[in-house]
Amino acid sequence: MIKTCKFGYSLLGIGIAVVLFSLISDYIGIGKPGIQAAQLMLIQFGVLLSVTSIGFIVSDSELKVSNLIDQIAARIFNLPASNWVFLGFLIAYILLFIIPVFLNSDRRIDYLTRYIPEITPIGRDLSFATSGIKSWLSGNGFYLKDLNYPPLYAVVFSPFLLLTYPSTFFVMTTITLSCMVVSSLILPSLIVKNKDRTVLFFFFLTGIFSYGMQFELERGQYNVFAFTLSFLAAYIFHRHYQFRHLAYLLISVAIQIKLYPVFFTLMLVKDWRDWKGNVLRFVGLGIFNISLLFVLGYKTFIDFINTMSVLFGSVWTRPYNHSLASFVRDLTSTGLGIFKPDAVNMLKENSSLIRFILILYYLICLAIIVGRAYKNNENGINPDLFVACTIGAMIIPSLSIDYKLPLLPPVMALALSYDPQNDHRIRQIIKAILLIVVSLAYSYTLFSFMHRPTFLANCFPLLMVILTGITCLNVVDERKFFRTESQEYLIT
Repeated sequence: MIKTCKFGYSLLGIGIAVVLFSLISDYIGIGKPGIQAAQLMLIQFGVLLSVTSIGFIVSDSELKVSNLIDQIAARIFNLPASNWVFLGFLIAYILLFIIPVFLNSDRRIDYLTRYIPEITPIGRDLSFATSGIKSWLSGNGFYLKDLNYPPLYAVVFSPFLLLTYPSTFFVMTTITLSCMVVSSLILPSLIVKNKDRTVLFFFFLTGIFSYGMQFELERGQYNVFAFTLSFLAAYIFHRHYQFRHLAYLLISVAIQIKLYPVFFTLMLVKDWRDWKGNVLRFVGLGIFNISLLFVLGYKTFIDFINTMSVLFGSVWTRPYNHSLASFVRDLTSTGLGIFKPDAVNMLKENSSLIRFILILYYLICLAIIVGRAYKNNENGINPDLFVACTIGAMIIPSLSIDYKLPLLPPVMALALSYDPQNDHRIRQIIKAILLIVVSLAYSYTLFSFMHRPTFLANCFPLLMVILTGITCLNVVDERKFFRTESQEYLIT
């Protein structure tokens, strides 16, 4: 039996020691001179241990190691039979789909062709990014001239330099698949405990076979990784509040490597009516994330800001760029094949107004969900808000490629696993219609733009249908989300 605070101080000591060792290794003659990928990896590990230790220190309770091991073993081996059945499927999925399709010796995707814009060799985005980090660490140039990522990105992904291609791609594929299991299956199962998990399994299965997921794996992208960090942050914040500092770190890392996870900070609200606490939390997160932009120095910060001004000012029109800006550009230039030339010209003249109306519509839907959460004084994870934040993260950036679509299955699983107790017949009919429409729109996103109708080749309209449907369900179904000790959702 040991005190958790003592265990926490031990972790803190180990974390600090690891960081100090990494910083002074050059001075004591260990390893190559200058900053190396191994040092950066150890620093990240030490910081993670130190921040995690805060949760144990503030808990100040007793921890019996033998009981903890027994409890973990009991939870694992008492899992429902469906979990073990699913594990068998997962093994087959990896052996007979992931390995032959993505990890083959040809270094290209080997499956049905032309349904994604394939680039060879496979994992182009990851290789491009790691080569930029290598150039920066070698002092041969600054990686941000070619990569539109915050400076911390170079630190977080520097351990990939310890490997060579294609090992880097194999590792990234493993990380992405693991994160998909965590975000689409494990975390939702922990949140909707004591409920039927059929919906969770459905969305997980559709997600891992989806066109967007295959696009993510083919490019060697890490959107699923960034989303999982954000989801973990929200889960830890609401269910293990004493580790909230770890949650702040996780979501900050997600923001620093992809920017758009800033939308998920709305999930870090414990009491909607605690204005002072919420403002202080968001201001603190803002200051912390701004300070992280200086992690590689002032010049790096300036270069990053200049890069952002170019990135946000450009619109890259492709059918697989589902951003609001790309959709409006496509709508006002081609009419999506459904408008006559005169109508297209009129749309083009009012493109700024159309963009403003669409952004306003998104904000209204978001405000409705937040307003009802405030009215009900909800204190748990709000799946409807999670959907709205995810769609915002997908449509607001001007460059938002379809490999971000795997962010949808986890939040859709949570939102549609809600069991209402409303027996009003009209509301039940409306709810059934909304569920069908939302499910149909989601299902369309699972397939390539090559096979969708022209006016739906861009996923933006589908995302807006999902947002509208979830917002209407939130109102019509009178959905309320509270956290209790036994379950996440308490319906009143």
